[in-house]
Amino acid sequence: MVEIPAEKDTRHSKIRCILDPFLRGQSDSGPSAAPSEGTDAEGFDRAPRPVQVAGAIPGRSGPGGEDMAAVWSMTSQESGRFSPVEKRSDLSDLTREFNELRSHGRGYLEIRMPDSVFPQLTLSFSDDLAVIHLFTDESSVSLLTGDGVSPTEVTVDVPVMDDLVTFTGNFVLGVDHAWEVVQNFTQTQRIEELGEWCEL
Repeated sequence: MVEIPAEKDTRHSKIRCILDPFLRGQSDSGPSAAPSEGTDAEGFDRAPRPVQVAGAIPGRSGPGGEDMAAVWSMTSQESGRFSPVEKRSDLSDLTREFNELRSHGRGYLEIRMPDSVFPQLTLSFSDDLAVIHLFTDESSVSLLTGDGVSPTEVTVDVPVMDDLVTFTGNFVLGVDHAWEVVQNFTQTQRIEELGEWCEL
């Protein structure tokens, strides 16, 4: 596992810029506010729309199906806060780190491929429930449609970086399913095969 030196314009600061309007919308309505069904926190239409990924990266599974390298950062197990320091490792090392974080009950993960800033996924989870964001460029973010594990009228709070954000059940997945999505992303990078995306 290798740590990657931070650049002046860091990946997590770009994500923060993209998500800030969404986070501000929730803050204005109070910490427990949730978007109404069909709209996001600022009232925009959240009906599922196809996500366009320019120059989709071909599959990179090794000839023997070996783990592919990924670049990631996640919530620190020591501080409980998001650590923006990126690390590069194979999926087995990341799986071990994620399982250890999962034992703490709540956390946040950002992951991308080593040769490109985008596309990238984030996985936010609390207990056995998770939410996945997709960033295809510096101005686009989408949510993965839920898998039915949570009723659409039920809200779930999960961390996005260090903020707790409320999502309705139609964007909630079981954490095991969410981890399968991350694994599939690292092996193939075929975004369109991961599920149905709702562009924010």
